[in-house]
Amino acid sequence: MSCGLHQSNLVDFTSKSNIIKIWTWSQKQLRNEINKIYVLIKPKRGQSSAERIASWSKIYLFNKVIEENPGIMKKIIPIAGDFYEDDLGISDKDRLQLVNDVSIVFHLAATLRLEADVKDAVKLNTEGTLHMLELCKQFQQLQVFVHASTIFCYWDVTILDEKVYPPSQDPYDVIQLCREKSATEVNAATARLMKLCPNSYIFSKRLAETIVDDMKNEIPIVIVRPSIVLPSLQEPFPGWVDSLNGPIGILVAAGKGVLRTVYCDQNTYLMGIPVDVAANGFLNIAYERATTSSDKLVYNLTAGSFWTYKEILEQARSKILKYPFEWTLWFPDGATTKNKFIHKLSIFLFHYVPAYFIDFLLLLFMQKRFMVRVQNKITFGLQLLEYFSMRNWLFINNNTLSLERGLSKDERQKFPTTSCINLDPEIYLEDCIYGARTYCLKENPKTLPFCRIYVKFLYGLHLITKLVIYYYLLKLFACILVKYMNLFSN
Repeated sequence: MSCGLHQSNLVDFTSKSNIIKIWTWSQKQLRNEINKIYVLIKPKRGQSSAERIASWSKIYLFNKVIEENPGIMKKIIPIAGDFYEDDLGISDKDRLQLVNDVSIVFHLAATLRLEADVKDAVKLNTEGTLHMLELCKQFQQLQVFVHASTIFCYWDVTILDEKVYPPSQDPYDVIQLCREKSATEVNAATARLMKLCPNSYIFSKRLAETIVDDMKNEIPIVIVRPSIVLPSLQEPFPGWVDSLNGPIGILVAAGKGVLRTVYCDQNTYLMGIPVDVAANGFLNIAYERATTSSDKLVYNLTAGSFWTYKEILEQARSKILKYPFEWTLWFPDGATTKNKFIHKLSIFLFHYVPAYFIDFLLLLFMQKRFMVRVQNKITFGLQLLEYFSMRNWLFINNNTLSLERGLSKDERQKFPTTSCINLDPEIYLEDCIYGARTYCLKENPKTLPFCRIYVKFLYGLHLITKLVIYYYLLKLFACILVKYMNLFSN
């Protein structure tokens, strides 16, 4: 892509999982047109913003691009900041530099914790967006402000079009409330504020969209709504992932043998997009808005519905056995159900009973107990995902498809987005499991032969345990039957 975005960029994020977006810029843009990438990053755990940026050069994501151009990381300029502060925590010197230099803004900062308090979610996701927009209004060379939203922020819309819908609450009133009230008081008003919204994340992102929409006549803006972000398709390598959020966390928990039941409709589709494809989408959208007269405001960014939960379950069983995780606690198995009672019963029998038994053994051997705590986290995580796994979603993405049609053949190969990608679901799922094992859990591929033998042992133990349980259940049933037969015969 011959990119006309030749000035500077503020890439704005607070989560390590967004490094892939920086990597994409490094690999495809830093070599050529882009002069600088300013990164607004918070000092953390005794490390300054500059030290945190410098540590990226040691991450394997950057190996190839650094080998080809050893000085390329110098184009990434750290800006110390904090989205929890009204002025974003940016010094006057840095602010002046941004105002004069920056031409493209990617606003990616957000708390992704679905269980976050409303006050925290609004402070970062909603009010932080407002402060970012106020800063960008001062930029002298701004070509585009790209706001990262989520495709699930309108939980009450059956068919989601590429437009901004009315908010559930006035965002400025909610911001004011969160400023004036304590977290306890805001949480007490959560039911009134959120109504039927399933979590604080999408609630705060919906409010943020309204604020961005209010600014569309003052600065050039686009809103990008990615669906569930999944491991990479190709770049930096197939299956790359560094977070257990979302579906990958479920796959890992199932692969470790600690997840035996999921409450979902097997026939619903998982709406996701590989992280590198999402990054390409952000780049393509920014390019179109900054270099053309496009007036498109919203882009729904999803690779579509290439999996049902039933298909994931069926294929994942064999793939997990091919790439088993280290020290799996039990043979990977389980089921999905739409029956709430069956699901809760299964959680009690197959999650908590074994968890308390393992913790009891650890107590006897004076070891640190952890299984009940793990199961509490899994149960809570499953509750948060229920809203999304029990319904199908329909997203209109005409703006994204129109963008793709305007790309040349070379651009589609270099920056594939949604319909341009060649995705084989079976191969991709295998890459996801291998990637979770290798890049997220940091498990050595050399342990795979042992793990395959170990999981076969667990399979034998699993069958023996089931036979023993069935034997005693049958014996109990027979005893009860004989008792009643004797009773009636007398």
